[in-house]
Amino acid sequence: MTTRSLTIVKEKKEWTKADISWYDGYPSYVGVRVLKKIRKDLNKYRNLTKLISEKDIKGMLDSTYASWLYVIDLDTNKFEIYSRNYTKNKNFKIDSEFSLREKFNLDALPTPKEFLNKFI
Repeated sequence: MTTRSLTIVKEKKEWTKADISWYDGYPSYVGVRVLKKIRKDLNKYRNLTKLISEKDIKGMLDSTYASWLYVIDLDTNKFEIYSRNYTKNKNFKIDSEFSLREKFNLDALPTPKEFLNKFI
């Protein structure tokens, strides 16, 4: 079964980048890969010029039916992981079918093992 995910970056109150993974979007694969990329070089995500509208992201979520959403929020200095469910969540504006599962400070990211333990 294909488990899709979307990774997005937010900076200066704008969505600047989005990557779709068409398979294995679980935290055990895509989540760990994103975590490792952030740990290796967080600066590569800063000052991206490509802007993506919230409508574009909503369209990507709808068209891919992503199960997981990884948000690198440079404004709040957080790495957030959301999963799709069928309950309403008014705190997240992009898609009310997503709920926050975990949130990490970008300055104190967990190891991959610590990260995975949050989802077991």
